[in-house]
Amino acid sequence: MWRYYQSLGTFAFVLPVCWVIIAETKSIGTECPANSYWGCLRTCMESCDKLDNVNPVCPVMCTWGCECKPGYILQSQSSKVCVPYSDCNVTCPPNMHFRPCSPHSRLTCELINAALPVLPTCSPQCFCDEGFAFTRDRSRPCIPLGECSKQQVQNAALD
Repeated sequence: MWRYYQSLGTFAFVLPVCWVIIAETKSIGTECPANSYWGCLRTCMESCDKLDNVNPVCPVMCTWGCECKPGYILQSQSSKVCVPYSDCNVTCPPNMHFRPCSPHSRLTCELINAALPVLPTCSPQCFCDEGFAFTRDRSRPCIPLGECSKQQVQNAALD
């Protein structure tokens, strides 16, 4: 095993140390609460009180800790309790509804005539109602499909 790491050059010294730190943290760390497991957490974990944010920004990084099992979410940002999505009271903006799990990205004006991309993981979020498309406008996140060509012209002017 060490020979494998030696072939990685500089990483040969860093990788084993990281594994020791992670192993030590797990062995010393607390047990995970019900409906969670030890793993790599996203830096901005999902919680019931954040599900109505229609434009979340989350860097692709992680830290080690207790992660809610699939189908569960933190009750609040300050809570360590994982609850089913159905326990969350999510209030989406007008012309939107909440989906606890969707394999597809949101329908936008640019994607009206295209197949919606399939996401690698299930994503709980507010989606536009049927007949509406998602926009970048935080004050009006969903517009009627008939307004899409006007919206695309406005977006092109902003880009």
